[in-house]
Amino acid sequence: MDSYGGIKNTDPFSLLREGKNWLKLWGYANKDVSSLLQATYCLFSALELYLKAYIVLKDNSYANINKLRGLDHNFQKLYESIRKVDTKLAIQLNTQLKKYELRNFKLDALKYPENGKVWSLNHGLDKGGHTLDSLLKKIDTDITKNADNWFENKYPKKPKVSALVAVDYKDDPSKINLKKLSNTCSTCLPSGITILESYGFPWGDDRVPQRVCLKCKNWFDPNGMRRQEAFKTQK
Repeated sequence: MDSYGGIKNTDPFSLLREGKNWLKLWGYANKDVSSLLQATYCLFSALELYLKAYIVLKDNSYANINKLRGLDHNFQKLYESIRKVDTKLAIQLNTQLKKYELRNFKLDALKYPENGKVWSLNHGLDKGGHTLDSLLKKIDTDITKNADNWFENKYPKKPKVSALVAVDYKDDPSKINLKKLSNTCSTCLPSGITILESYGFPWGDDRVPQRVCLKCKNWFDPNGMRRQEAFKTQK
C-alpha cells in the first residue's frame, strides 16, 4: 500500500503478490494434517487477494484502499464486483464458490478449530489439493499482461518543463513557448534560455523518450537541463 497525494492506494500487482505469498503458505502447511486448518485459511486468503487484485485491475477506482475495504472479506461481495467487470470469470468463480460453499462463509471462522477442521474435511482439502488453479492462473496472467496499461491509465505520466532565463536575455520572457522549446534541441535553443525537463509517475521521475528537434530534425535527448551549445561554451 502506498500513498500518492495523501490518498492511500494499492494496485493489482501488490495485491497479487500478497495473494501468491498466502498460496505458498498453503503449499507448506497442507503437507501436515495437524496444520490443515491453517492451510485452509491460507488458501482462501489467497483467493480473496487474487479476486481483489483482479477487481482493482478492471476498475481502478478500487485502488482507493477505503473503497476496496468496503468489499470486506465477503466472497459474495467479491463475486458481485467480479460479475460487473468480467462475466466469464464470474461464471468460473461462481462454480468454485458453490463447490466450497464460500458465498456466505466467513473466512475468520477458519480460525476456530470447532468450525474450521470439520469444514475443511467436508470439502476434501485434507488431501492437499484444490480446484482453484485455473481461476488463479487466469487472474495471474491477466494482471501480469496488463501491468503497464494499468499504471498508465491510473497514474499517467506528467511532463514537467521549466525555463531559466539569463539576465542578458533580449526578448520578452513572458512570450516564451515552453511546449515549443521542449521540442527544441540544445543546438537550436535561443541564446540565454536553459530548459529543464522531466516526466514521471507521482512517485518518481522516468526517462523522457528521445525526440526529433522541430528545427534541425535531428534526434536529441530532452532529459534534464539543456541550453544552447554556443551559450554553454561562453559560460
